[in-house]
Amino acid sequence: MTAASPTADLDVNALLRGAEEQKAARATLLPAEHDCIASMVQARMRLLDLGWRSGEYAPRDGSHFEGVIAGFTGPSECTWLGSGFFAAAGGDWWPVPRPMAFRPLPGKAPP
Repeated sequence: MTAASPTADLDVNALLRGAEEQKAARATLLPAEHDCIASMVQARMRLLDLGWRSGEYAPRDGSHFEGVIAGFTGPSECTWLGSGFFAAAGGDWWPVPRPMAFRPLPGKAPP
């Protein structure tokens, strides 16, 4: 007896269509490089307005904090491990660039 494949019900064509639709929507919303950069700057500034702190001040003392990292889909638990910043994902720690913004983990005192 063979176990069912976890991708048996996966509609690859629908996934590809969805990806193309999202790409087209991004092109409409952000038609040029300067639009993309301006959007990133505005998003970072809004995070600061909402109480996040600028990433260059992220703690380098081994404490854990929530960080926003370019290319990630949401805030990640981060820490400094002596050689750089790392983010928790999939039960492990992965090297990441300096967060754009950070804040204490929910329920923790500010660093």
